[in-house]
Amino acid sequence: EMEGRLIPATRVGADYYDYFGLGPREQGPGTGVCIADVSGHGVGGALLAFATRSCLRAQANGSKNPAEVLQNVNQILFNDLIQSEQFVSLFYAHYFPKERELFYSNAGHNPPMFYDKKNNNITYLQPTGPLLGPAPNSKYETDSINFHKGDILVIYSDGIVESANEKYDFYGEELLQKIILASVNKSPKEITALILDDVLKFSTSESQYQDDKTIVVIRQNG
Repeated sequence: EMEGRLIPATRVGADYYDYFGLGPREQGPGTGVCIADVSGHGVGGALLAFATRSCLRAQANGSKNPAEVLQNVNQILFNDLIQSEQFVSLFYAHYFPKERELFYSNAGHNPPMFYDKKNNNITYLQPTGPLLGPAPNSKYETDSINFHKGDILVIYSDGIVESANEKYDFYGEELLQKIILASVNKSPKEITALILDDVLKFSTSESQYQDDKTIVVIRQNG
């Protein structure tokens, strides 16, 4: 089960999330999952987010693994990103429900949090390569995790953990982890809503919408 939600900082956001069916794979039917954060805001950032989405979807249609997809996307977008002095952090994964396995590549994005129900703990899916944009020949690696019943993956943008209160304290990974651990028996839709509500309550009115806030939650139900 999967749920995604985005709260833009302005009328036009530069974050995006996406999930879509993959073409034929040895592992059987699969789903591509992505969350990205383009530096900057407004129309310029939104256009680059749209270009990134289109490029990634086009590259994902082949039999490439996530690392190869990101390497190709980075090379294609390099000129647009370097000329605009922008960059993209991006987490991209292939999830195969039959094998309960998720292959991922993380281009400098906030490490998603993976809740392991059996051990009742959370681990972080660290970056496997640099941000998209600064260098055209950047290399990326593919890593993987296996899901078991009740396991949860929370993917998010920096607008979640960098939301600040009146003391200029960040919401941070610790509070996010606390909400996840308190919500492990809830649906992805409920977890997403609880996290966003908690972040907005923590933030001051001035800082609430300074950055886009994006979350995708995946839960293994069977």
